[in-house]
Amino acid sequence: MLAPNQPPSLELTSGPIDTSASNPVSWSVAIAWDARDADGTVNHVSYAVDPPSPRQVAAGSETVWVNTRANSVVVRFRATTLDSLAPVTTASDFHVFVARAWDNSGGASEPVVRAFYAYTVAPTARIEHPPADPFQAYPVPLSFNVEFSGDDPDGIDSRTPAAFLLRLISDQSPLFHVLAADPDSLRREAMATGWRGWSTLAGDQTRFALRDMPEGTRWVMALAARDEAGATTPLFSFDRNLLQFVVSSSNAPRFHVRGPGLDFTYPDGSESTDSTRWLTVSQPVGTRATFSWSATVAAGRTLAGYRWVLDPDKLDSETPRSDETTDLGHWSRWSPFTTLAGPLPPWPVGEHFLCIQGEDDLGGRSLAIVRVLAFSVGFERPLLVVDDTRLELDRLATGGCLASYTKPWPSASELDTLLYAVGGVPWRCAVNPPGALSTPGLLARFGADSVGTRVGVELLSGTAPLSLLTRYSHVLWLTDFEGARGDGTQALIALTLMRWMSRAQNLQTLVDYSRLGGHVWVAGGGAALASLLDFDQKSNNSSSNVVFATGVDLSPRSFVVSAGHLRSRISATRSQPALSRSLAARGGWTGHGLDGTLAAPDYTRLPDVLLLKTPATDPLPPTRLAGQANLFYTSTTSIEYAQGSIVSEDFGVPGALRVESALDTLLEAVGGTIQNGPAPAMLYYHGRDNGSVLFSGFDLWSWSRADTQALVDFVVHDVWRLAPAGPSAGVARPSSAGVRSAAARGSSARPRSLDPSRPRP
Repeated sequence: MLAPNQPPSLELTSGPIDTSASNPVSWSVAIAWDARDADGTVNHVSYAVDPPSPRQVAAGSETVWVNTRANSVVVRFRATTLDSLAPVTTASDFHVFVARAWDNSGGASEPVVRAFYAYTVAPTARIEHPPADPFQAYPVPLSFNVEFSGDDPDGIDSRTPAAFLLRLISDQSPLFHVLAADPDSLRREAMATGWRGWSTLAGDQTRFALRDMPEGTRWVMALAARDEAGATTPLFSFDRNLLQFVVSSSNAPRFHVRGPGLDFTYPDGSESTDSTRWLTVSQPVGTRATFSWSATVAAGRTLAGYRWVLDPDKLDSETPRSDETTDLGHWSRWSPFTTLAGPLPPWPVGEHFLCIQGEDDLGGRSLAIVRVLAFSVGFERPLLVVDDTRLELDRLATGGCLASYTKPWPSASELDTLLYAVGGVPWRCAVNPPGALSTPGLLARFGADSVGTRVGVELLSGTAPLSLLTRYSHVLWLTDFEGARGDGTQALIALTLMRWMSRAQNLQTLVDYSRLGGHVWVAGGGAALASLLDFDQKSNNSSSNVVFATGVDLSPRSFVVSAGHLRSRISATRSQPALSRSLAARGGWTGHGLDGTLAAPDYTRLPDVLLLKTPATDPLPPTRLAGQANLFYTSTTSIEYAQGSIVSEDFGVPGALRVESALDTLLEAVGGTIQNGPAPAMLYYHGRDNGSVLFSGFDLWSWSRADTQALVDFVVHDVWRLAPAGPSAGVARPSSAGVRSAAARGSSARPRSLDPSRPRP
């Protein structure tokens, strides 16, 4: 009873002409109809003959409606103009009949309009899609399709019109502005000019393609039908056969493309093949990739379908595929369900192109092109450091030196010096004391290259691509605790690559690198937090610890979960910890690792303890004033620790089972807010699933320099077995953004700070 009233429907069932050439002055028409109401009864039908045009209404004319309960009426029309054409005189006038039904609840049907000539019933024409709208201009892409229909009520053998007449009227034409107030002016002009400027289409053609319309232009499209007797649609209306539209390239489908190393949404839709719109990713030779996509269409439209092609000879070739699964060099069939390509065949070396097209229901198309650079995995260099931290950037003060730091040590450039400085070189603009000499960096002896990730979110995927990582056999990845918490909305704490990689559909560069056999050390105190924070189930947390302990927040997309094999419980906190070598660090295993060549290092060379810096162990650096001691010496630091992760694997040969532990605890943490200590804070995975992974849930700068140097030497020399390369071999600074300063380098030091080619996301 509370359902809204459904309006009735009305359909004219006949309207035969009763006239003759001998009596052209007047003619009568018997018009019948069928009126129905789905949820009630039809109360009456009202009709009008020759209702006034909008211009006549504006002049004060009114429509005279006649109400009737009958289902037919005979209407007599009179000619206002006679045509003197031999051998007889005829009337070319037309008259209009409008009717609508009313139900018992006061609801009215849509009006039915039909025009009658003395010799025929006028055909009708309607623009179906885009739908004609009297209140707004419809947004369309540069190229689109218009669909329409026509009806010839008294056609012989068929109600299909003999032809359609179509005209485009630009907003630069005076007629464009007249039409809004007087649509009938279009008919008058057409009759006066013999329909000059109109295009003629066959009566069975109900679709017309408009291509390459000028950007930003406004138009009206007019449509009329013509019957075999030569009569044309005499009425024009913005709700039937006049379409207002505005052209914009942004109205084409807008692609979102995902795949390995790729998660990108185009800012607009376009069919352009310009290289600036290519999405470039890198893939190892021989691997197989899967790409997926979707498209957003303009308001009022639907997505008609997609298709794709791999490495086509000609992009515009419409040759169909001979086989949908093997003939990938030709376009696939159009389908709204074609939203995936892959797994694609293994990549051969070189450049490859995946092209994707989307089309909406207007025929508006967009093109996405993914450029895949297939590279060989080399591992030809020993060590790369990826600086994924978000530490304080330098600010220049008056005179060209640096303004004082305001945040805890180290700043971004101080971290550079801590890791890579040659040593023995005067500091530029040193303040404590002036002219102080630099100390050799923790990695100075090992010839490390480095790269930074501190760029805009859209470029993150290109800062440390897989093609760069696989040039190195070992990667040290640094992510700090505060930087890990940045979600991409803060200007000064930009999203880290570690956090970005863990998100759905984003690339898993570091996981892929590890699966290819690369060895990884993640440190900095923020790796677990960055890769798991987006999945945090807050009910697991305490007042002092962020805890990841369920199948939901221990996301398999996280590097520490997937490759590091920390799959039970991981906590992150700030604490007053003490780090000491675990009694479980016994070693003695061999034949481990992805290729079975790893042997346990000598764990006795691991530092017994790591202690926080104090004035007794570490003097203030030359970049900090005496009054900033509280920013250098700290009683608390960030700690990530894992509990309950036990990983055992079979390291035997076929037929000989040999199950051994694949995850060693190296250092444990106790004290402060650490729960259930001693808790594993440094672990080493050396199993068969991927390359070895060292997880340090702490940074490399809060501890005494001697302890940190001992830890770095143990990992790089004893675990990774990289030989020292000398104090000036291959030393470099990360290419993080912002003004960076470090200790000046001697002439023998050749910095190697990488700035890899950054493909589009």
